[in-house]
Amino acid sequence: MAKAYETPAFLSFIFVFLISACQQKPKENATNLAKIPATEITVSVNFQPDAGKAKDQVVYLAYLDQLNDRQTFEITPDNKQGQAFKIWGKTPVFVMDWTPNQTYYVFYPAEKISITPGLEALAVSSSVEDDTRKNELGFFEALGQQEITEKSAKLKNTLSKISKHGDSSGPSATRMLVLMDLIKNKKLKDPVVSYQFIKSRYQQRLDFLESYTKTKPVTSDYKKLMDNFFKYEFSADLLKIINNARAKKILVNDSLKNAVASMLTTLNCDSCLNIPTYRYALKNYLTYAFSTEKYPTLKAKVDFINQEFKGETRDFCLFLALKTVNPALSPENQKMLQQFVSQNGNEAYKSQIKKNLAFYISPGKSGNAKETVIQDINGKQRTFEKLVAANKGKVIVLDFWASWCVPCKAEIPYSKRLHEDLKNENVMMVYLSLDESPAAWLKSVKALGIEENSFRVEQAFKSTLAKGLGISGIPHYVIIDKEGQMVNTDAPRPSDPVLKKDILALVKQP
Repeated sequence: MAKAYETPAFLSFIFVFLISACQQKPKENATNLAKIPATEITVSVNFQPDAGKAKDQVVYLAYLDQLNDRQTFEITPDNKQGQAFKIWGKTPVFVMDWTPNQTYYVFYPAEKISITPGLEALAVSSSVEDDTRKNELGFFEALGQQEITEKSAKLKNTLSKISKHGDSSGPSATRMLVLMDLIKNKKLKDPVVSYQFIKSRYQQRLDFLESYTKTKPVTSDYKKLMDNFFKYEFSADLLKIINNARAKKILVNDSLKNAVASMLTTLNCDSCLNIPTYRYALKNYLTYAFSTEKYPTLKAKVDFINQEFKGETRDFCLFLALKTVNPALSPENQKMLQQFVSQNGNEAYKSQIKKNLAFYISPGKSGNAKETVIQDINGKQRTFEKLVAANKGKVIVLDFWASWCVPCKAEIPYSKRLHEDLKNENVMMVYLSLDESPAAWLKSVKALGIEENSFRVEQAFKSTLAKGLGISGIPHYVIIDKEGQMVNTDAPRPSDPVLKKDILALVKQP
């Protein structure tokens, strides 16, 4: 079966659009694809053996599901069952391609997609065979090639730093992720320089969209989708710059504040919820709004969202604000979650919040997740509950990962750096692997240098702990306070300065 994991937060120039496919007439016109109602998508990956290298071919594909969890599939030549899988698609869906070519694809419901891995790139074809559809499938690859060429000198200079940040022998996607983070973090040291960079890049991408579509026509729906993708990419990055500056206590000038104010009027687009960059922009905006003391309680946050947003966007933002709330921490938390379940019309959101309530309020109904068995690198077993109890008085950060998870490995250097920064504080980093293979887990633990406080979760994603926390994609982070309470079940990544800020706030609490 294909494995699922979550990828890192938002990437500047490498992303990947979803794969959706389903039953349709072979000669369907590309113009009609966006008008086809929601249906099941079938994706096929066809490996072609090549001079002994076929065994090394691995395809990594990822997309954001309805609950905003990143689902990623690792498809290998020896796993015949996992080479065809289905995704339910209501609208064009976005999938990341983590294979060496590092590009995007946009696929529609009711479209059959066939992928043939090559040694350096994927060959992607659609059951819609007209030139317009081929142009759409080739758009992000053309954009990526141009941008990588323009940045080649910078990439070469920075690539030498990779070996200092983790397992350099891993998949090329891991190396590229670390590389991009190094470049991105360098730019983010100066908010104004960062802002000028993303503003210039946004305009360059719009210009490329215009020039590309003049010579290679695409449908009007596709062009509009790309226009919105780039617009909200800029919005998400702008908000991230502001949030990082706040976390580091760096003052921002009026031009950035004005840019944020003018951008906020665009964040009420229900038809854009299938665009990952729109979701990132909303998530970053909530972080921006709630990082002040203006909304100290959960009720204040919910009231703000109800006032600021409407329709499906409001429901999505409410879900983002509530999905990580521990109802056992206060009667108000429990009340707000129960109110959401009784009043919200989105069944998928309600179902997940119900699971949260069952997990925290009625542990017996969720199979007593705290009794999940974990195993250390020496083979010694204990329960998750005993691990937490033995370290009461410490702030514990749980890092859910796996040896096959590319984004997980990209975050490990940041996690180790965070551990080093907080070594004099009462903080404990715990690595919880969701690997099914003990051998693969142990090999990665040693390669990454995370032997201390590393455990493998028995039954992996099927464990009551993973199911109770709603972990369907990794990396995933959880913070436990000094009293042993889970205070954030969907914490920021170690590469995000906000995580360190949140940890220190809990350390200072009596």
